[in-house]
Amino acid sequence: MKNYFTCFAFVVLAVLLSACGGRGDGSSAPAPEDDDITEMYQLYISGNYKEYVENVLSCVDKPEDYRQQMAALYAQNARKNGDVKAVDFSVEKVEQFNGYANAYLRIQYSDKSSEVILLPLVYKDDRWWVK
Repeated sequence: MKNYFTCFAFVVLAVLLSACGGRGDGSSAPAPEDDDITEMYQLYISGNYKEYVENVLSCVDKPEDYRQQMAALYAQNARKNGDVKAVDFSVEKVEQFNGYANAYLRIQYSDKSSEVILLPLVYKDDRWWVK
């Protein structure tokens, strides 16, 4: 009986240690550069939605028709908000944690309205992607 308890305790300890160890694949991710962030978002505001979708990680291995639909959705969203007059590419803030980052960009529209948007990023295959 004592051997079963010892074996059980060892298994529980091993599971706990491996669960708390994390994946470790994102901890060494370099901070996203402002130029990388602005380059990705510039694709969106310039109307190059097909290329923007190519930088969205969740679309990478999807069929072409799916990527075309996503590009059309981005185009529809852009038209809803009006033309982008300017983007403050001095990225307001970047929060980074375990291979993920949140970049905050100030967007100014042609109708004089503005907003701060969140551009979620993920680090995979040695580069930053739009999440």
